[in-house]
Amino acid sequence: MRTMLFDLDDTLLDFKRSAEQSLHQVFHAYGLPFNQDVRDYYQKTNRSLWEQYEQGKVKKEYVITERFNRTFAAFGKKGSGERADRMFRQGLEEHVYLVDGAEQILDYLSYHAVICAVTNGIGDTQRRRLKKAGLIDQFDQLFISGDIGSAKPSNHFFDHVFAVLDQPDRSQTAIIGDSLAADIEGGFRAGIKTVWFNPEHHKVPHNADAEIHRLQELEKLDFTVQKPM
Repeated sequence: MRTMLFDLDDTLLDFKRSAEQSLHQVFHAYGLPFNQDVRDYYQKTNRSLWEQYEQGKVKKEYVITERFNRTFAAFGKKGSGERADRMFRQGLEEHVYLVDGAEQILDYLSYHAVICAVTNGIGDTQRRRLKKAGLIDQFDQLFISGDIGSAKPSNHFFDHVFAVLDQPDRSQTAIIGDSLAADIEGGFRAGIKTVWFNPEHHKVPHNADAEIHRLQELEKLDFTVQKPM
């Protein structure tokens, strides 16, 4: 492949682990224990709101505050979703962890392809997390939904990626990500190769071109060609 597009959260960066620690801090500050009931309600609400964002139904600013507002209200607490989100993002930037093999696979693929990040998130937050993780210099380009104004899996997001790359031939591009909805569906609609990163071995139907359970498996896929000079 001439170009490899990598999702970040739960593909290269262990977002679940970072978010868990950050959410503990946020809810503790509001006097709300982050127990299973609170965790389940927040995660269900958060997932629903991000799905609406990916479908273009709501703005990102609404998602990142409303998820906290709804959780506080559901458990009888008063709080500012805007302030809670700032605390949460600060925690994400402090607690950064790599998915096993992330640095090594980027090193390997950098000799074979142009490496880009494609992520739904806040621009400044994602850049700071990549910097702390020591990965930011591994990428030739960063494409972040908060900067672009649209999110994966929208055609607008991927059209922007290829316009910046000045790469009309999409047949030499692959996307690697953990989300069937954002990464695999978005890649399919964009006309590029798709690799589903499924470390938890979920048994669900999908239309990805390949499925991997460890990042190191990318070395064995016949998706790479010599990096253009």
